[in-house]
Amino acid sequence: MTILFLFGAGASCGSGRCFWRTNILKNPPLGKNLFSELLREGGYASMVSSDLAEIFLGSFEKGMDKFYESNNTQLSGFLRDMAKYFVGFNPGRGNYYHELIKIIRKAKPVIVTTNYDLLIEKSLYYSGLEAIYGPCPIHQNGFSVLKIHGSCNFWPIGINIHGIGFDISAVKNASILGSEIGVESINGVYKRCNIEDSIGPAIALYSPSKQMLYGKQFVETQKNYWLKLANEASVIYVIGLAVNTEDHHIWGTLGTCPGVINYVGGEGDVFLNWSKNNGRTLDNVIANTFKDSLSVIKDNMA
Repeated sequence: MTILFLFGAGASCGSGRCFWRTNILKNPPLGKNLFSELLREGGYASMVSSDLAEIFLGSFEKGMDKFYESNNTQLSGFLRDMAKYFVGFNPGRGNYYHELIKIIRKAKPVIVTTNYDLLIEKSLYYSGLEAIYGPCPIHQNGFSVLKIHGSCNFWPIGINIHGIGFDISAVKNASILGSEIGVESINGVYKRCNIEDSIGPAIALYSPSKQMLYGKQFVETQKNYWLKLANEASVIYVIGLAVNTEDHHIWGTLGTCPGVINYVGGEGDVFLNWSKNNGRTLDNVIANTFKDSLSVIKDNMA
């Protein structure tokens, strides 16, 4: 029986005890609060016009669309700022990702996430396991993790470009570099963010397009694995992911997948309406929060 877990921003935000950088108690934010967090860090977010800042504060995705139009050559720097911010989050004792891994480590389902942070990877590491960015773990302690919107630790390798900016505003859904992608260590991410001045990490723009400026092929491969496995899974747990039909690669895929979807989140009614509208009859809302879902998942795994 193939089992998938699909996580969204609400999972990391609601994953319990987290530390940011060394000792600050803080969880990754939901999208509506991300720009405020980046503003506190300075960087490119603090350089936008007051009008653009208001758009970002109202909707990060709309703000990113406007940033693409007006500040195109600064996109790589903005992505570096996001990578530097997200890499700093660490799961604390009792974090729900860590607790979930204790429950599912024998079943070894495939983990899929839209998040840029490394809470899942770090929780696996603390459990003596390793995240393998592909569908099939290559050794006993490997755990399949697919990051379908990229990750703060995905970076181009073998590239030495400095002192220039890239204007891709004239080409729809353009990429800057399609070079090979490597997985950086945490210290490596900080180093890359601090020394690079032209390129950035392989993370999707936080906008409706989910455009990839770097490593498009690498992340597309992750996404294609997700599409294939979703259509083979008997059960999919969706945790902390808002229903957004514009994200067709997620919700279009879920709408036609043959397996049962067990949903966790505060939008249960929205999910059930979506499920009904897609002619699905076996889907369930199993909990409102990540924490409350753990006991249900444990019973299901028994």
